[in-house]
Amino acid sequence: MNEFLTYMVEKLGKGKSPSPNNVSWNVVPKINAVFRNGTQDDRAVLIDGFMGNVEPETAIKVATRCHNRQTREVKALFDSTVDNLNVYKNCIVAMIDNGHKEYTGLLANKLMSKYNKTAFVFRKLDPCTLSGSYRSPVDIIDLLNNSSLIKAQGHGCAAGCFLKVSNAKRFVEWFDEQQIDMAGVIEVTASVEPSQITQTLCQICVDNEVLFGQGCPKPLFHCTLTSPQIYIYRNRSTTVKLVQDGIEFIKFFVSNEEASQFEQANGKSIEVVVSLGLNEYNGQIKPQAVIERYEIVEKKNDEFDWEAIFQ
Repeated sequence: MNEFLTYMVEKLGKGKSPSPNNVSWNVVPKINAVFRNGTQDDRAVLIDGFMGNVEPETAIKVATRCHNRQTREVKALFDSTVDNLNVYKNCIVAMIDNGHKEYTGLLANKLMSKYNKTAFVFRKLDPCTLSGSYRSPVDIIDLLNNSSLIKAQGHGCAAGCFLKVSNAKRFVEWFDEQQIDMAGVIEVTASVEPSQITQTLCQICVDNEVLFGQGCPKPLFHCTLTSPQIYIYRNRSTTVKLVQDGIEFIKFFVSNEEASQFEQANGKSIEVVVSLGLNEYNGQIKPQAVIERYEIVEKKNDEFDWEAIFQ
């Protein structure tokens, strides 16, 4: 592997192995940010980093600076857009000006995460054409391309798209008529009890994470949490921690709406789909389950938590 890329993985990946997951989450966004909003000089420095012509730390500082600027600008764009959205049954549609054209995909991703439905973000390419991106919880690219109303190119859940202005109203009406299950089907490796999430099982997942990626997805596990302790931490971002049978279930980057749902979840069951890892803190290594999907459900009468009454 390229020496600079190896250095980036070690520096930005917090010491984790150079797995597809590590590279895609910790390294690729920084590289993308340089070519999305960096100057020509920024791009030259990054390329020189890969070629060994500058100190690795110099190139990483450029990538980190561009990524931090991107984060601020996308947040500001999201905040200015969220009150002027067109919200429909199956989708959200936002229009932005051409000055932010490089952020259509990032904005669509944030809107999808907030509303859990397909988000389209468009800009005027010319007087007759809208250009943009969509992000969707489920694969819809074939559905879109078979409509003859819109052209999408990319992945099933994330792609660029083109739409004639004259077709815009008809497209939204058509898309809203489609029967789309935004929850989708989640394939899990196994349904387990919290007590079955052992350090050995988590270590196996960590040791093999270099294998996980396109075509070989990371293993996911389903758990039913019948009476978890619920902790909510608000800082620069909000994190929820659920604890049952000594196992910590973590949900990162929680929205205010989601945090409120968890605050009202005492006495309810929580179905979770998690990926497994290890958390090291104060020299201790413990199993950790990262929540990928969840559903809060009311307990049935025969699931009454008698232990909670007599504690």
